[in-house]
Amino acid sequence: SIRWPKKIIWEGNYTYNYNTQTAPGFRKSNNLLNLAVSHQMLKKDQGELKLSVYDLFDQNISNYRNASENSIYDNENKILKRYFLLTYLYKFNKTITK
Repeated sequence: SIRWPKKIIWEGNYTYNYNTQTAPGFRKSNNLLNLAVSHQMLKKDQGELKLSVYDLFDQNISNYRNASENSIYDNENKILKRYFLLTYLYKFNKTITK
C-alpha cells in the first residue's frame, strides 16, 4: 500500500503459482494481480471511495489431477473471472461519554 498524494491510497497484491504436475497442454503457471485505488474524503477522512479490480490478467485457473487404478484425469477450471468493484465506506467515529 502506498499513500500518495495526500488522501489517495494505492494498493496492490500479486501472486504467482507454478504447478509441475500438470499434463501437456495445460497451463503450468498463473499470475494473479489485484489492484485498488482509494480516495479519502469528508472531514477527518470519514468517507472513502474505492475502485478495485480482481485478477487484472484474467488468469485465475485451477488445475486438478486425479489418479485411480487404471486412469488419470486432468481438469482445468476458471475459478473466478476478472471483476471491478466500486465501494463507499463511511466511518461513524462518534463516542458519547458521561
